[in-house]
Amino acid sequence: MTTEYTFKFLSAIVIFILNLLFSFLPLYVTAQTRWVSLAESLAGGVFLGAGIVHLYPEAFCSTEKIFHGPIGAVVSLICFCVLFILEIFASSHSHHHSQQSKNGTNRDSESDSDSRHLIDHNESNPVLNEGNLSTNFVKNEIGNISGKLDSVTFLIYIVLIFHGIVEAIAFGMIGSTQVLVALFSAIIGHKPVESFTLGLMLLKKKITKKLYFSMMLIFSSIAPLTIVLASLVKQVTPQYIAELVTAVSAGAFLFVSFHELTEMLERCRKLDTQSTIYQILSFLIGVAWMSMIGFKSGEHHH
Repeated sequence: MTTEYTFKFLSAIVIFILNLLFSFLPLYVTAQTRWVSLAESLAGGVFLGAGIVHLYPEAFCSTEKIFHGPIGAVVSLICFCVLFILEIFASSHSHHHSQQSKNGTNRDSESDSDSRHLIDHNESNPVLNEGNLSTNFVKNEIGNISGKLDSVTFLIYIVLIFHGIVEAIAFGMIGSTQVLVALFSAIIGHKPVESFTLGLMLLKKKITKKLYFSMMLIFSSIAPLTIVLASLVKQVTPQYIAELVTAVSAGAFLFVSFHELTEMLERCRKLDTQSTIYQILSFLIGVAWMSMIGFKSGEHHH
């Protein structure tokens, strides 16, 4: 028990540090489209592997013992559908925003491009599509004192926080050490890139330094704090609640993998053969990584 909570606490600290580091990295380094897109493909494989190899079997087997039926699978499916519907509404709102800004200024066009960030990180970010982002440019952008954030960008920010909370609750509620290792690998393989891309998107909005730092600090700390809180609540939570949370998390992880793979498919349609192969290899590395952890642990031999 002590080892479990120690691992969760240390993991929360590591996740916070990585999130914070990659949140502020856009201020000081050059952004390269290639490594960001490869990391996203890797994250897609990691989330797919974590969801199917680890979380889904754990949720299905544990809930079947308690409820004597496929409740875990049904709850996972419901969670997937709910997140998918939320994604549809968010994307529809972004599309409506883009249609309104078509006849606007160039600045409005850039904002419209950013509004599609939730659908495709690389396509939505003019900064990433340029391939390079100079340090001076970034400092000038964040130095603007407009301090305003459009509703679409804020909606994307909230959705990303919601995803992070769901993942963190799963991490805090899980008791299997092997599954915890898989989830930790999935989170650290995904969150830093997400933080980096979100930071670039916010910089393009020319918000104040105070607002940028505040938003990124909240984004970086929400998942670690949720992990610690969920770990403490787990001690007084009925077993069936913890198992249902695992089922919800399985659905969330499968949705995130679906989301990442959809973006990967869109990227590959615009890449040459060599770049497409790199994307596929990154995805397969993520899947193999989670599969190897599953084989090594043999945790689902109930």
